[in-house]
Order: sequence, then structure tokens, then C-alpha cells
Amino acid sequence: MDDAKSPLTISRRDFLKGGAVGAATLSSALLVRSEAEARIDLPGAKTSRISLQINATKHTLDVDNRWSLLYILREKLGLTGTKQGCDGGQCGACTVLMGDRPVY
Repeated sequence: MDDAKSPLTISRRDFLKGGAVGAATLSSALLVRSEAEARIDLPGAKTSRISLQINATKHTLDVDNRWSLLYILREKLGLTGTKQGCDGGQCGACTVLMGDRPVY
């Protein structure tokens, strides 16, 4: 009797692992796609020039008015200390200090 599996035989464990990997890949691809679509420069999209002083360094950049401060800090300035948690300001992961005041 040959111990090797035939190409058409798959165990339940292998099937479930493959399904989990496939689902994770699909959901992450959809998330990346939705993030990318939210950042597309649309004709007529409103932008603003802003200046931020972060840790004694001044940054001036043009931003889409739909972007959050979290997105600007992490994706545009590469400052990844601020995290996205609940996406609603309830958990405090995205808190930054504006002057001496914490802001979500």
C-alpha cells in the first residue's frame, strides 16, 4: 500500500486550512482595494494645503479633504506610532496630542 496521497485525495484538515487561507487572502485583498479606492484622486475632489508641527518638525502637504489625520500621519508622513483600533475613537488607540489636549 502506498502512503502517498493521490492527487485527488484531500483531508478535511487540509481542506479547512486551504479555505481559511483563501478567505483571509480574499478579505485582505478586498480591504486593500477599498482603502486604495478611498484614496483615488477624483476629478473635482477637494484638497487643502495643511501645515503640521509634529515633535518639533514642521510638515506642509496637500491633502484630500476626505483623509483622516490617522491616514496622513501613518501613510503620508510614515509616522506609525498612532494606531487604528476600533475605527470609531472609542478604544483610544488613535489618540494624538494637540497641544496638551488628547484628540481621537
